[in-house]
Amino acid sequence: MRRTLVVSWTHLLLWGLALSPMLCGNACAADFRTLYSFGAVAGGLDPTGGLIADEAGKFYGTTTEGGNGTACGTQGCGVVFRLKRDGSEKVLYNFQGGNDGWSPSGRLLADESGNLYGTTEFGGGNTCGIYGQGCGTVFRVSPDGTETVLYAFMGGKNDGATPQAGLIADQVGNLYGTTLAGGGGTCTSVFGDGCGAVFELAPSGTETLLHAFTGGTRDGASPSSALITDQAGNLYGVTDYGGGQGCSGNGCGTVFKLAPDGTETVLHVFTGGRKDGEFPQGALIANQAGNLYGTTVGGGHENRRCGDLRCGTVFRLAPDGTLTLLHAFQAGKYDGQFPAGGLVEDMAGNFYGTTEAGGHGRHIRNGGGCFPYQGCGTIFELAADGAETVLYRLKTTDGRLPVGGLIADKAGNCYGVTELGGGNGCGYGCGTVFKLKP
Repeated sequence: MRRTLVVSWTHLLLWGLALSPMLCGNACAADFRTLYSFGAVAGGLDPTGGLIADEAGKFYGTTTEGGNGTACGTQGCGVVFRLKRDGSEKVLYNFQGGNDGWSPSGRLLADESGNLYGTTEFGGGNTCGIYGQGCGTVFRVSPDGTETVLYAFMGGKNDGATPQAGLIADQVGNLYGTTLAGGGGTCTSVFGDGCGAVFELAPSGTETLLHAFTGGTRDGASPSSALITDQAGNLYGVTDYGGGQGCSGNGCGTVFKLAPDGTETVLHVFTGGRKDGEFPQGALIANQAGNLYGTTVGGGHENRRCGDLRCGTVFRLAPDGTLTLLHAFQAGKYDGQFPAGGLVEDMAGNFYGTTEAGGHGRHIRNGGGCFPYQGCGTIFELAADGAETVLYRLKTTDGRLPVGGLIADKAGNCYGVTELGGGNGCGYGCGTVFKLKP
């Protein structure tokens, strides 16, 4: 029996200090500033997991590449980093690509002692996974930079593989997360066999699979985002695929609930098209009424800029199972496309998020060079009534592909990362940390 989780409707942080991943005190506004541009391999490359912060305002995150590890090639195996408000970066840990893991892509979790917890997609020392060097790990990095592998995934029918998301924790230190592959099922992808799983990791290092996804028409498949929980200990999340035969036969994704006894309920099956989303990848948030809010990378309005995938949506799922599309993105000069990073919410019920692309048409010179030639992404505000405002349209020098979602401080400043861009090498740039202030 799983213990009741105490992080309530939040996720990602045990530090409830200077910044919150859910609440903006005031509306984010359009004064954009790049705090740091990644460029040197030693400092990390390509951040995707977003940020957390301590009460002093120092940021912590991961990069999927970079650092001094050589087992993963010349680009490194990824790092855990700290960034001060003055823009000075320090690498807290360099992954080496062996037993310690490599390619951390999810948001970090921190405890009251300053230990950082996260996952790596690969590594761990087992001979499983797509590279034969392990199916990923759960790790802890202490304040002095010492890394401890808390668990190495084995893949196959009895274990998960390839965790891409961050973790949540309960009051006694149990960790909960998802894996993209493993767990059995008939799914096969470049990340390994199996349809993915939800797992619990006890402080003793004992791992338990709480649910193994089966895909097909009755279950989701391939969860790549973090979980949230309610006061009763139910876990909620989304799967990228599964739930039906739509979306090229892979299914368009699901929203699921996992009870403390391990019983799974599929709350919504996405069908794509104009009236529904497809491929949810960002973590959910929820309000006190039990409504769940999230984003889908596809679905919504027909738009030639986005092709058959369409441009993505923001949705609300009510406790009775009714799904409402709050916004369908339209791409081009005046809107974003492909929201993948989830949402944050302010006290007034306004939502804030990012889109991977969009914000500029092909004729806009400073939008050139960004996938898919429609702009480098946007930061948007969505009012409770569904009215959308694009707060900022990124340029190549700002960064591109803001996939990690936002956090916000009490003054309403919003912070995030871009996977690429920034102008410091790496072809399309190595990624940035940015601030959007009132």
